[in-house]
Amino acid sequence: MQRSVLAWSRLADHAAVEHGAVEHGASAPAVIAVVTRLASLLDAAEDDLPAGKRSYGETRVSVPRELRGVFTDVLSGKTVDASAGSFAVAEALEELPVALLVRSPSS
Repeated sequence: MQRSVLAWSRLADHAAVEHGAVEHGASAPAVIAVVTRLASLLDAAEDDLPAGKRSYGETRVSVPRELRGVFTDVLSGKTVDASAGSFAVAEALEELPVALLVRSPSS
């Protein structure tokens, strides 16, 4: 299942903090995009989206220390907790085969 998911992230650089785009002491804005790759290889019913535990099993996405926190998927509204350094793909892609996770400002 690991080959069936791509994830990449972006973190606001220190210039955003220096120029006031981010409050001092707050976490810099961060996003993680997670997408299904090779959806036809996933274990899903023909009329079902490739989503959830059936499709992704125990596959996890590792999150670097500077990106850790609680994220909200702007597409589904689902909350994903990556504060421990990873999150389950099945959790992030439970409703859709793609997620755009934005770190909560208080994380």
